[in-house]
Amino acid sequence: MYMSPRMRRLSTYLDAHETCLRQRGINRFTVETAELRGNGWAFRARERFEAAHPAQTDVTPETFRHSGWASDRKRVQKALQVSQTAPSTQGRFAECGRRAWVVRERGGNRRFRVIGNYCRSRWCVPCMRARSAAIADALQAHLTGERHRFITLTIRSNTEPLALLLEKLTDAFRRLQRSNLWRQTVKGGIGFLEVKRFPERRRWHPHLHLIVHGSYVPQRALARLWQQITGDSYIVDVRAVKQVREAVQYVTKYATKTVDQATVREHDALVEAIDALKGKRSMMTFGDWRRIKLRRTQEPDDYEPVCNLGTLLEHCRRGESWALHVWSNLSRRDDATETPRHSSRASPASVLD
Repeated sequence: MYMSPRMRRLSTYLDAHETCLRQRGINRFTVETAELRGNGWAFRARERFEAAHPAQTDVTPETFRHSGWASDRKRVQKALQVSQTAPSTQGRFAECGRRAWVVRERGGNRRFRVIGNYCRSRWCVPCMRARSAAIADALQAHLTGERHRFITLTIRSNTEPLALLLEKLTDAFRRLQRSNLWRQTVKGGIGFLEVKRFPERRRWHPHLHLIVHGSYVPQRALARLWQQITGDSYIVDVRAVKQVREAVQYVTKYATKTVDQATVREHDALVEAIDALKGKRSMMTFGDWRRIKLRRTQEPDDYEPVCNLGTLLEHCRRGESWALHVWSNLSRRDDATETPRHSSRASPASVLD
């Protein structure tokens, strides 16, 4: 079974804790009675759990992670098998979500999280959601002071294969970065690739969404320059970033999806997209943002283990209050798996003995 390098570092630590759990009275996870907010809360939490995971379905760590997109995940998995995707990549995708543990962060936040064996594939929705949360966290520190702008660069859609259109878009953006207009107005930024498809016309429409900082970028001048570079594309969009929250939402939206939903649900188009995007970067930094650290890594000392995720789900099935307490905390946070994002919600003050 594939295991990511980070999970290999954590495995010894977690396995030792699991061994301790089998010994009575050692490292038992408990929740203070006051935190459970009475029997009424536990009853409602159990109802929510049973609604999310009906009794006739298997509740496993994998289904917990991928329950929100299970049908689309099967489509992607089938397309990966048909495409020229390496067997190792397919294996990582298939194993995503297994060997999952519930942990609580040490320090001030004390938030619950799920860590596990994750594929980090661009085609995996939970992995991309976690990635976007990490990117949004990292960018918040850089979205202060100077003015920032959203820029969208489009390529005119036609009947050419997606691979050729992506090459054209990439080459055009490189040439744009070498232009005098770009060097005079843009100091740095981050960009996200998005690919849409018009099924009725069988045309691809790739474009770049950018957040840049620097001086004023004249839209008309940029449109003329973009048409000169591409030869046939002149539609560009330039808008000021009014609030940091707006920029974070922008990042979260485009960092989590590379292709649109229509492409995912059309097998042949999805296979073409997988092959065309192989080796292509769906997210890039440039200029003085090139060295921004966009991923937060944590080591075993940053966590307090609670239990195996499968164990937690089993105890939730039994209606045990402490398990429902943890599950409720995980379920109401979009970033419960992998990477926390900034949130105004207070974290539960659970106790790990």
